[in-house]
Amino acid sequence: MSARYAIQACRACRKRCEYRPGDTGTEPAPDTDLASRLHDLEQLLQGKGPGDLMSLPSDTKVNSSFPAAFFLDPDHYSKFGQYDLSSEQLPWVEKAHVLVQDDWRQVCERFLSTIYTWLPMISKKRLYSELTSSNPDTKAGNALFLLSMKLCTGKPLQSADDSSCADNELYSAARQCLFCAESGGYVSLRLVQSLVLLAVYEMGHAIYPAAYLTVGRAARLAMVIGLHNTKLATQLFVLPDMWSLREEQGRTWWAIFVLDKYEVLPPTLSPYVLVSLGSPGLPFATPDPSVDHLLPSNDRDWNNGVISINEPVLAQSFHAANSIGRFARTCQAAHVLGKTMVHINRCKMAITDVTEVLSEALHLHKALVALDTSLGGPSDSFQGEGYPSPDSSDVEDMNYTALSICCSARYLLYTQYACNESNRSAGQERIALEAEAQQLSIQGMEHLSGVLVPRIARHMEHMVASPAVRPSVSFVPGHSMYYSAIECACFYKEFDNRTMLDGIKQIVQGFRALQTEWRVGAEYLALLDKEHVLELLESECQDTQRGTCINVQSRRFGNGCVKA
Repeated sequence: MSARYAIQACRACRKRCEYRPGDTGTEPAPDTDLASRLHDLEQLLQGKGPGDLMSLPSDTKVNSSFPAAFFLDPDHYSKFGQYDLSSEQLPWVEKAHVLVQDDWRQVCERFLSTIYTWLPMISKKRLYSELTSSNPDTKAGNALFLLSMKLCTGKPLQSADDSSCADNELYSAARQCLFCAESGGYVSLRLVQSLVLLAVYEMGHAIYPAAYLTVGRAARLAMVIGLHNTKLATQLFVLPDMWSLREEQGRTWWAIFVLDKYEVLPPTLSPYVLVSLGSPGLPFATPDPSVDHLLPSNDRDWNNGVISINEPVLAQSFHAANSIGRFARTCQAAHVLGKTMVHINRCKMAITDVTEVLSEALHLHKALVALDTSLGGPSDSFQGEGYPSPDSSDVEDMNYTALSICCSARYLLYTQYACNESNRSAGQERIALEAEAQQLSIQGMEHLSGVLVPRIARHMEHMVASPAVRPSVSFVPGHSMYYSAIECACFYKEFDNRTMLDGIKQIVQGFRALQTEWRVGAEYLALLDKEHVLELLESECQDTQRGTCINVQSRRFGNGCVKA
C-alpha cells in the first residue's frame, strides 16, 4: 500500500497514521503468526480449511435447475415428480459416505434406540428400504442423513468439562456437507431431517447461536417444500401417494415445530435463548398449525408400519384415548407453549381489556393442568408440608419430554402473575381475577418445583443409570429443571421447606446424569452455581456433618458423666 492511500485510509478510520508523506511504501517483513492466520482465513473462505477432514472443492455451483417460477410466479410452476431436487455434481456425497463408512446398519440401530425414542420423525421401514436399494436418486439424501445420525449418537462425553463438541471433526464435516448441499441447490426431505438432527446435536451440547440458526434453516427449507401446509402452500414436489411418506413429512414438520418453540423461550426463563417475543420483529421460525392440521399418528402403529388415524391438533375431543401417541402429546405441549408465549407477549403490550387477558390466562392454566394429567403427572394438590416426596412413587415410563415442555409453559405463565405487584400501569385498580391468577400461579409453581419436576429429574437419572445405548435421554427437560431448581431455592430460603431442598438435590442429580450425555447439563449446573443454588446444598451438607459431630461429642460427654 502506498503512503498516500494509507494516509487516506487512516483518516477515514479516524486513526493516527504512522506513515509519512516521504515513505516509499516499503514495509518490514510481516509477522509470521499473522501471515499464517491470514493464509488460513483465505483457505477457509475458499472452502478448504487447514488440515480439515472435509477438503471439499470450492467450486460448488448453485443449481441452475431450480425453477425460478416457484418464487416469481407459482401459478406457472410445475411440480417435480421426484422427491429430491439435486444438481448433477454432488462432491459432498462421497465425502459423507467416507465419514459414515460401512457401518450404516449400526448407525441406524443406534439412532433408533436413542434419539428416535423421543423424536420419531422418520419411517424405519422407508429408511431401511432406501438404504438397501440401488436407486441413485436417494443416495445423496441418505448419505447426509446417515452422517447426521452418526453425529447425534456419537460416543458419550469423557467428562463434564469436555468442550470438544463444537470442535468435533465429525460436527465440522457435517456442517460443511449440509452447507455445500444447500448452496449447491440440493433440496429433499432427507436434507431437512439432517438439519433437524444437526440442530439436536447443537442444542444438546449448547452450541449457540448455531443451534438457533440451524432450526431456522430447517424451517425455511421445509416451507420451501411445502411441509407446513399441504393444502394452501405451493408444493415443490408432487404430493406422495403413500401414507407412510405423507406421515413422515408431517412428523418432520412437527419435529421442527417442537424444537422451534423450545428454542424461543423468553430470556427470563431460558439461559440460552437468543430471541424473545418481547423483542419486536423476531417471530417464531414456524407458523402456528392451521385448523385442519393433523397430529402424528399413534407411535405404536407408526413403528410397526401400520396405517393409523391422525387426530386434529385443534380438537375438543378425540376418537379414542389411545389414538394419541407420545410424540403427538409432545406436539400438543409445544403448541400450548407457543400459545402461552403469545399470551405473555400480549401482556407486555398496552392492555385494553384486562378481564379478557386474565380470562385467557385462566383458560391456559386449565389446559396445561389437563395436559399434565393426561401425560401422567400428579394432580395439583396443595397441602402445605404434606407434599408427596419426589421419591415417594416408583419411576414409571412417563412421557417426560412432553411433560417437561408443559412444565416450562406453566412456569412461563405463572411467572407473569405470581408477583404481588400488578404488571399494569400505576393507579389502575386491581380486580378479583388478578388475585385468583396470583393464587393459582403461586400454588402451581410450588407444585411444579416440589413434586413434578423433581420426578422428571429422577426419571432421567434412572434412565441414564440403566444399561442402555447412549444418549439414552432427551435434553429437553433441562429448561424446566433449571427453573425449578431456582424456584426451589426461593421457597427454601423463604419457608425453610425441606421438600424444596430435596427437590434441589434431585434436580442436581438429574443434571449430573444429563451432563454425561449432553454438555448442556454441565452448562445448566454452572448457571445454578452462579445463582448460588448449589451453595444451599453445600451449606446443608456442612450442617449435617457438624450435627453428626455434636451428637458424637454429646454421647461421649454423657458416657463420661455416667461413669463419674
